[in-house]
Amino acid sequence: MSDPDGDEDMKAASLGSDDSDGSDDSDIDDNDTNDVEIQKLKQALTENPYDYDKYGLLIGYLSKAGELDELRNIRNAFAKHFPLSSDIWLAWLADESKLASTNEEKASVVGLFEKAVKDYVSVDIWLEYCQFSLWQGTIHILRKHFYSPNFI
Repeated sequence: MSDPDGDEDMKAASLGSDDSDGSDDSDIDDNDTNDVEIQKLKQALTENPYDYDKYGLLIGYLSKAGELDELRNIRNAFAKHFPLSSDIWLAWLADESKLASTNEEKASVVGLFEKAVKDYVSVDIWLEYCQFSLWQGTIHILRKHFYSPNFI
C-alpha cells in the first residue's frame, strides 16, 4: 500500500527541482512581454503624445530592458510635452551621469542639468548639479548661475 502523502511530496520535490529551469523561461517570457508592452506604449504615444501616464510606463519598461538610446529619446519627447517631476529628472540625470566619460558626453550632461533646473525648481536637482560639477571640475559653470541676476 503506497502512502499518498509521500507521493505528493515526491511530486512537489520533482516540480521544485525544475523551477531553476523554469525561471529562465520566465525571464524570456518577461522579456517578450516587455517588448510587446514597449511596442504598445510607443504606438499609443504616437497616436496621442500627451498621455502622461504612458510616458511613465514606457520609461519604466525601457529602464528594465536597458534600452538607453530609446530611453533617452522617450525622455526627450516627454520633456517636450510636459514639465518633468524632480524624481524623473533625477533618474534621467543619474543615468546620463553614469555614462558620461568623454568631454562631449559630460558637456551633454551639463546641458541636461541646465534644462532640468529651468524646467523644475528643486533643491535635489541643484544639489546633484553641484555635486556633478565638483566631480567633473566644471564648478565655473555653476558660478555663472549663482552670480546671475536671473538666478531663481
